[in-house]
Amino acid sequence: MSLVSMKNKFQNCLKVLMMFIPSLIFAQNSKPVISNIHYENNTATKTISIFYDLDDAEENEIEVLLRASYNDGENYFIKTDTAYGDIGFPVTIGTDKVIHWYYGDFWNNVKGKTLRLIADDKYEINIQEIVDQIDTARLKSMLEFIGKPRSFDIDINHLHDVRDTIKSLFEAYNYDVKTQDFSFESNTGTNVIGRKPGLADERRTIVMDAHYDAYFNAPGADDNGSGVVGFLEAARVLSAYDFDKSLEFIGFDQEENFLLGSINYAFFGGIEPWKNIEGVLNYEMIGYYSDEPQSQVFPAGFDLLFPSQYNQLIEDEFRGNFIFLVGNTRSIHVVNAFEQAAINYVPNLKVISGIVPLNGLVAPDLLRSDHAPFWFRGVPGIMITDGAEFRNHDYHTTNDVIENLDFEFMANVTKTCMAAMMDLAGIRHSTTETFVIQDNIITSINNLNYNCKVSVFPNPASHLIKIQLGGCFKINQNVNASIYDLTGKLMLSKDFASNELALDISDLSCGQYSIELVSEGTKESHIFVVNN
Repeated sequence: MSLVSMKNKFQNCLKVLMMFIPSLIFAQNSKPVISNIHYENNTATKTISIFYDLDDAEENEIEVLLRASYNDGENYFIKTDTAYGDIGFPVTIGTDKVIHWYYGDFWNNVKGKTLRLIADDKYEINIQEIVDQIDTARLKSMLEFIGKPRSFDIDINHLHDVRDTIKSLFEAYNYDVKTQDFSFESNTGTNVIGRKPGLADERRTIVMDAHYDAYFNAPGADDNGSGVVGFLEAARVLSAYDFDKSLEFIGFDQEENFLLGSINYAFFGGIEPWKNIEGVLNYEMIGYYSDEPQSQVFPAGFDLLFPSQYNQLIEDEFRGNFIFLVGNTRSIHVVNAFEQAAINYVPNLKVISGIVPLNGLVAPDLLRSDHAPFWFRGVPGIMITDGAEFRNHDYHTTNDVIENLDFEFMANVTKTCMAAMMDLAGIRHSTTETFVIQDNIITSINNLNYNCKVSVFPNPASHLIKIQLGGCFKINQNVNASIYDLTGKLMLSKDFASNELALDISDLSCGQYSIELVSEGTKESHIFVVNN
C-alpha cells in the first residue's frame, strides 16, 4: 500500500476512532445542572447580579465558580474573587440562586463580555477506570501508520502526514489547536499544540509532549513513534474530562535536529506571558522492554550520580524491564506524581528515577530530549525514557521497527503518565454554562419571567434607602433586612412586615454594600452604593 493510501486509510478511521472516546456521562453519578441563567447589570454601581437555578440528581452540595473572559471567551483569566452570594462551597441546590460581582476593577462596562458559571458536585471520580481506558490495540494501530522514516531530509512528506494527523486528532478530541512554525536550514518546522483549558485557573498548565520527527533514514518506531502514540492516546482519553488546570499536549518537530522544536516553544513564543507551566511530562522512547539479564547499560558516571539506583540494577542483573524518569531539582513533584501513579494504578510497571542538580549539566546524556529547554527556562519537567541506545540496540538505525517493541509496556507507561497528569491537573466533575452580557437591564437567557425583583432606591444613596419587595414575598410576611459591607461584616439589621421599608444609612461610610432580605423560604440580595 502506498504512503498516501496509508494516510487516507488512517485519517478515514478518525470518525470510527471517535466512537471510542469515553462518554461524558458518568454512570455512577450525574453532573450538576445549571439552568435559567439571567442577570441584572447595574452600570451605576458597576455590579452584575447573576441569577440561576442549580440542581443535582444526588442532591449533593455544590461548588460554584464564576469566571470572566477579557478576550471574547477565548480565555477565562478573571477569577472574580470578590463575588459573593451563592458562590464557592457549599452551595445547596435550588432555584433563584444569586451571585453579585463588582466588575469595575476590570471593565467600565460589562456589556458584551463573556462570563462562565461552573458547578462541581465534588464527586470522587474513579481514576482507575480512566486509566484502564488506554487501549493497547490502538497504540499499535497508530504506530503502524507513524513508524516509517519521517525527517526533513528523508521522506518529509510522511513527516508532514504525521504532523497533520496529530492536528486532526486534537481537533477531533475538541482541543483548542494551534501550530507554531519556525525556520531552520531553509526549511520550516511545526510544533502542534492541543490545549484543554482548566476550569479553576486555566493559566496553570500541565504539559505532555513527544517529538514526532525521526532520525535520518530511521523508521523511528521507538524513537519516537512510541512517545507520539502514547501522548495521543492519553489526549483521547482525557478529552472527556474536566480539570482545575489546563492540559496541553505538544507534538514537537525537529527534536533530532538539536531540539529545535522545543527550544522554539520554550524561548520563542510558545509559552505565552500568562501561562504558568507547573509540570512537563516528556515522552522520549517508551516502547522497548527486555527481561534478559545484561540488557541494560548506562553512560559513564551513572553509578556515581545515582548510586542507589545503580545498586538496584545490579541486584536485578541489569535487566531493561523498567521505565526511567529523569528530573531536576525543580521537578521533584512531577517525579513523585509519576511514581505514586504507578504504585496506585499500574503496579506492574517498574519505575526507576533520578534527580540531577539544577539544569542537569553534570549529565549531558540526560539532556538529549525536549525536557531540556524547559529546564533552562526554569520550568519543571521530566524525561520518561526506556533508555535509548543504552537498551535498544536498534536506536537510530533502519531496524528501529514496530516488531521490536512491547506494547503492554508502552501501554503501562502511558497509563501511569496519564494518571500523573490527572493528579497534577486536578480532575473535576463539573458542568459549565457560558453566557454573554447583552445589555444593561434585567435580561432572561431562557425566556424566564422573573417576578421576584427587589427594588432598592435611590442607588447610589446618601442618608436613606427605600426597599420594595417583588412578587416572591408574601404580603405582610415578616422579612429581615440585613446590610453587609464587602468583607461580610453585618452593619445594620431590621425586621419589617410590609412590602416597603425605609432604612437610615447615614452612619454608613462611603462605599459598596449588599442588602439581604430573608423571609420564610425566600432570600434575595441586592447591591447598593453609599455616596455621602
